[in-house]
Amino acid sequence: MQNLIFLTSSQFFEENSDSLGFSGQFAAMAGPFLQARPNLGPLEQSVVRAEGAGLHNGGETIIPLSVAAPLRDSFKLLAGRTYQLEGDIEKLDNGVKTVLSVRRNKRNHQISEAELVDLGPVTIGGIGSIAKATLRFSDVGRSPLWDLTVIHGSIGDPSTSISIRYLLSVAGLDVPLNTSFSRGLRIFLRGDLDSLGSKSGGMIINVSFER
Repeated sequence: MQNLIFLTSSQFFEENSDSLGFSGQFAAMAGPFLQARPNLGPLEQSVVRAEGAGLHNGGETIIPLSVAAPLRDSFKLLAGRTYQLEGDIEKLDNGVKTVLSVRRNKRNHQISEAELVDLGPVTIGGIGSIAKATLRFSDVGRSPLWDLTVIHGSIGDPSTSISIRYLLSVAGLDVPLNTSFSRGLRIFLRGDLDSLGSKSGGMIINVSFER
């Protein structure tokens, strides 16, 4: 699937609901810690380190994130080890904390008993609705960027939806300057994790050509 799809009306969006997923390698730093949920079964949460590109936050490439797995799955991330993980990005019951949600399956497994330094990119993306679109002109010689804020889930319900910033190179993705990114337009985007916003703490994603 290509990394950028935006159409006002198409079979793709009619057949697919909002989603937000991830895939990559992570080094476990702390945990697991038991997290009770009043309405659902308990979770085991761990703090992991991901590797970001650091192009839009002053070069910082170490990104701490929270991973959560159902206690009943008995899938523990042990500190000091490295894992290949994929799953969904979700809000916890409190409607505040965002976690990488994983389940016990063949795609989620330990790849090293050591904490690897070079983890490689984390891919993040899915279907959502555009909340804001800004065309940014950066340094001389660099292509302008479309800065899109996309809400995955209901725009009117911040307790369950997740806001992600996607950065699209006008030249690299052949996205014209006069592209109409209308508020509420549904869109599919996918790219590599760059960093966390310095103020919002939200994820910033670099969208590029499909690898």
